[in-house]
Amino acid sequence: MSSGTKGTPPATVAAIRRALAGSRVRPRASAPLLEQAAVALVLAGADRDLSLCFIQRATHPRDPWSGQMALPGGRASAADASLRDAAVRETREEVGLRLERCEYLGAGRVIPLVRAGRPTAGSVAPFMFYAGAALPTLVPDPREVTAAYWIALTHLCDPRNRAALERVADGATRRLPAIRFGRQLIWGMTWRMVTGLLARAGGAGGAAP
Repeated sequence: MSSGTKGTPPATVAAIRRALAGSRVRPRASAPLLEQAAVALVLAGADRDLSLCFIQRATHPRDPWSGQMALPGGRASAADASLRDAAVRETREEVGLRLERCEYLGAGRVIPLVRAGRPTAGSVAPFMFYAGAALPTLVPDPREVTAAYWIALTHLCDPRNRAALERVADGATRRLPAIRFGRQLIWGMTWRMVTGLLARAGGAGGAAP
């Protein structure tokens, strides 16, 4: 699934470290911790051959993001001391990765949570980790995750994998940018976080989508 673009250097761990150096998450002051969520962008693989961990959410009638491609993570709980702790816990529960044993690279920008095209009181904070040169085995929890994947950054950056998704809201049709992976599309907030990370890494000497 991972075909790169000739002449486009892939992002490196060093470039991402530089891009995220000193980054900190600033939670939304207007929302308590339990109304906020966190996700993990987990990188693994040899330098210049990195992959990113994705999940396909399980189908559930009460989940507005049911069946979509996403990053491991979820809502903070009373047991979490911080949003970063929430990302670590949720990733362990969803795909079996123990991020407390991985290198922490930094944090991305907090993104307001939108549901059905409308803003909510919640938000999502992204945290980046590096799991090492070998791709760890992913063990999806079937109650929450249909499948889990390592997707190469070269695939995510390749213009040939760009796509668009049409969504109808309030009677208007919008074309949203996406990345194709097999029969799945990576779009919405997940697309924003992933392309934001790659763009920042590109500015520090890596690759931009």
